Amino acid sequence: MSDRHKELAARKAVEYSGDGMVVGLGTGSTAEFAIRALGERVKAEGLEIQCVPTSEASAALGEQVGLDIQTGPARGRRSARLRHRAMTAG
Repeated sequence: MSDRHKELAARKAVEYSGDGMVVGLGTGSTAEFAIRALGERVKAEGLEIQCVPTSEASAALGEQVGLDIQTGPARGRRSARLRHRAMTAG
């Protein structure tokens, strides 16, 4: 598969990501395109997405593009953030 096709597939997959989601970041060339595209969406749309990487390379790239990287146990973290958002919403 060409890099252009990989990028198109990755961008399409990222369209399904939404605010408040926990997203797994894969490893490999297509995942790299997806991580970069997800970073663009988070920056452009102000999405709050937690990302769980499958490798140190994915974690490093995710941090580089501004993603919220979660490397430890995530249990309870999402619900605490959503409760905080609900309490601070006007």
